Parts: sequence; structure tokens; C-alpha cells
Amino acid sequence: MALAHRPEEDWNLHAPTLCHGFGGLLQMTQRMYAESGDDQLNVVRERLAWRILESFDRNTPFGFSEVIKTEHETSVLHSPGLLQGAAGTVLALLGLCSTQEPEWDQVLLIT
Repeated sequence: MALAHRPEEDWNLHAPTLCHGFGGLLQMTQRMYAESGDDQLNVVRERLAWRILESFDRNTPFGFSEVIKTEHETSVLHSPGLLQGAAGTVLALLGLCSTQEPEWDQVLLIT
């Protein structure tokens, strides 16, 4: 898997969330790992999980926040939601704690 060998700066991800963030990449990687058992995917999975956990901030309303970067500015969105919020981020992490296939990610159409 090429991602395992690319520097994190080249991933173009800025937030722990599902939508265009580390959480979404983690969920897709988790699904691929569950199907294949590929050791490289496991390394990427662990790397993504640590990256998400490192972004936790107890001083924000929900612990995890969406970071939106444009060419001219960076803004932060505090949301409890699924795609751009803490709920989706936590669901992606929760997937690492179970061998049971999740049903919630069917809404992402990656199953």
C-alpha cells in the first residue's frame, strides 16, 4: 500500500474527522484490513489511530474538531456530527476495538 510509504504531509489531511480527514481514511483502511489481514494496512491503521488520538483536545466542546484549510485561512468547526464532527471520529476509532463488522458505515458506501 503506497500510503504506508508516503510522508503524512503528502496525505493532505488536516482533521481527525470522517469527511476528508484521518477518521475517514482510518475507516476505509480498517475495512480493507478486515478483509485482507495485510500487515502494511495494520501499520497504517495504527498510525492513523494515533494521529486521531493525538488531536483530542479536552478544551473543545466535543474533544475532536474539524479543521478547514483554504489557501488563505484555516478555520475550526466544533460539531458533534457524523461527517465533520466528534461522533464520526469516535466511531472510526471504535471500529478498532471490535472484530464485528460495523453497520454504521454503510451510509458512507464503502462496504
